[in-house]
Amino acid sequence: MNITHAKRSMLLAALLSGSVFAGSASAQDSNQELAAAVAQVKQIEADLAASRTRRDAIESDKFMDIHGSGWLYNKAESHALSQNLGASRGLKVIKAERTGPDFVAFSKDLVVESTMTTTYYEVPNPQDVARAAGTMTNDPAALARAAQNQRGPGPGETYAPNPYRTRLTKIWHRIDGRWQLVLSTATRVGLKVVPGMP
Repeated sequence: MNITHAKRSMLLAALLSGSVFAGSASAQDSNQELAAAVAQVKQIEADLAASRTRRDAIESDKFMDIHGSGWLYNKAESHALSQNLGASRGLKVIKAERTGPDFVAFSKDLVVESTMTTTYYEVPNPQDVARAAGTMTNDPAALARAAQNQRGPGPGETYAPNPYRTRLTKIWHRIDGRWQLVLSTATRVGLKVVPGMP
């Protein structure tokens, strides 16, 4: 985890601890308790990946999902969005890499998880796209029909520059003795800003 992202995660957790997680952080938590919290969250993620646990079972009823587009979704909307994005968009993935996850326990009841995914897409031929859309023509009537049938781009429908990097940050909170995912936020990773860079 780079230091910039670590600072962002700490700030986010600190801000949330003042409202959603009031009273959860404790200076008395031992390193052993913090390590145990991380191990428990890692096990939940492993169970999710192996389909031993359902996603909705570990999400809080107040779960917040901040999509990479910046839109905020509640638990039900997030599930509907996942089904929508699961449908094929016609974009072929050539290669996908994952860095992390990294975990930081801020208390025995609060863990922040961070993962970065890097995806390379096959870039379609613009002429093929234009033919399929009916816009490779000089006929005004055909262009008008194509414009009428065209819908606005939705999540995942636009062609992404390669590589397409996304940072996923999750906040886990133990509520009444049970770990729950309370927030998931995706951030499109752009140019890295470093000290001294204009």
